[in-house]
Amino acid sequence: MPGNPEINRPAVVAEVKALIRDYDRALIANDVAVLERYFWPSEHALRYGVTEELYGAEAISAFRRARVVNFADRKTLKETILTLGGTLAIANVEFSQTVLGGQRHGRQSQVWVKFPDLGWRIVSAHVSHRVTPAIATGFGAAPAYGPAAAQLLGLLLDPAHQPGVVADLDVMAKVVAPLMALDLPDDEPAPRFVP
Repeated sequence: MPGNPEINRPAVVAEVKALIRDYDRALIANDVAVLERYFWPSEHALRYGVTEELYGAEAISAFRRARVVNFADRKTLKETILTLGGTLAIANVEFSQTVLGGQRHGRQSQVWVKFPDLGWRIVSAHVSHRVTPAIATGFGAAPAYGPAAAQLLGLLLDPAHQPGVVADLDVMAKVVAPLMALDLPDDEPAPRFVP
């Protein structure tokens, strides 16, 4: 089967490769202005993170401005790029970085579109961490529950306090687990409180 000349044109691949590497540099430096500039400025832009779902450029920008990150040790492990014609690209990056004191193997997928008036922009992105037996406990309910509960309640959870919140949730889970496992008799209702 002959190759399709519209798939992975070398010049387009080189262009997209330079973009994702610049994006990675901005991510490591936490350069929010550059990161925002790479996303499509539209209500249709989408970013799924490890613990968040962001719909629209405004939500993505608000998330980036509110978080404090340190990705200084982030390392790219593998990078794949698929371009279709001269205006559509899918970039996938495997990376490693330290999260909450543990090494994580992450995956980042981005769909890039080259707009006539804007140039290349990310229209959709997804970030996840691979769960392995060595780090499985770090992906229990507690790490995701803290940010999810804060978002549901409309509270801002300072990322600097997130490890403490996660530790508190882990302690609470250990206290509550044996209580939830107790078998209560069906025929003995709890006494009714009468003030």
